[in-house]
Amino acid sequence: MRRIFLGGVTAAILAAAPSAAPATTNNMLFTGTVIGTCLIPAAVGGTLTVNSAGTGVQTLVAGTATVSPTTTGYSLYLDTPTAFTSTPSGNPAITVTGTFTEPLGSFSNEPFVPGGTPLTAGAHALEISIAATTDDASVLASGVYTLQVTLRCVA
Repeated sequence: MRRIFLGGVTAAILAAAPSAAPATTNNMLFTGTVIGTCLIPAAVGGTLTVNSAGTGVQTLVAGTATVSPTTTGYSLYLDTPTAFTSTPSGNPAITVTGTFTEPLGSFSNEPFVPGGTPLTAGAHALEISIAATTDDASVLASGVYTLQVTLRCVA
């Protein structure tokens, strides 16, 4: 009988022992904000030469610029001038066109476009060329002519 009694006690003890608690999980969220920037740390103007007809100027040595967006979502705008910045006399009406190239990258003779050109994140070393011709095909007076192109990196 003792065996039965001990067995009963053992059974009672096992039944009264607490069961293991179920495992629980929870998620932790980490949030942060990425603030993109776009820098144009260096821009060096180019050199112009007169075209063969004498009615305009064009790039002899390309201007250079480095454009560096830190994230995607930026576009490069090159604002084409509508007039010479300086001339020896008067300021004839002109039509200006321009292109840019990334010799070690993905752009090759891209035209200046009003909607901008999408950029990938990272540094883009660009060469910029420009040409301007008089609207009435008149020959330019002798002297120094200057054109200013504005580079903008816009999100």
